[in-house]
Amino acid sequence: MQLLRRFVEGCRQWRAARASRYDLASPFERVAHGLRDSSAYRGRSVLVVGDNEAAVTAAMRLAANPRTWVTLAHGDRTLSGVSAATQARLERALRHGDLRRLPGYRVRDLSPQCVLLENDGDVLVSF
Repeated sequence: MQLLRRFVEGCRQWRAARASRYDLASPFERVAHGLRDSSAYRGRSVLVVGDNEAAVTAAMRLAANPRTWVTLAHGDRTLSGVSAATQARLERALRHGDLRRLPGYRVRDLSPQCVLLENDGDVLVSF
C-alpha cells in the first residue's frame, strides 16, 4: 500500500507541473482521443476509457484485430448512453473473449507511464 501511495503522489506531482490537466495529447504518445486506424494497434494491449457510443465502438473495432487485447473501462455501469444495437454487439464480443469490461471504473490519475483507474476505492494500475 505504501508503494501505491508513493506512486500516486508521483503522478500528482507530475500532473501539477502540467499547465492544464486536460491538455493530454502532446506529452502522451500512448494516448489517443479518437480512433482512425484500428490496425495500428494490432498485437498490443489497449485500454479504452469511456461510456459513450464512440468508446464502445472503438473498443469493438480494436478487439477485431488479431492478437489485440482490449479492456473497456467505463464509469456508467449500465452504459445508458449506448444504443441497444451497440450493446448487443458488445455482449457478443465479450462472450467471444475479444475484450473485457471494467464497469464502474473512472480515471483517477494519468501520467506518461501509467493510468490509475478507481472504482469505489478499488484502484487498478495499467502500464
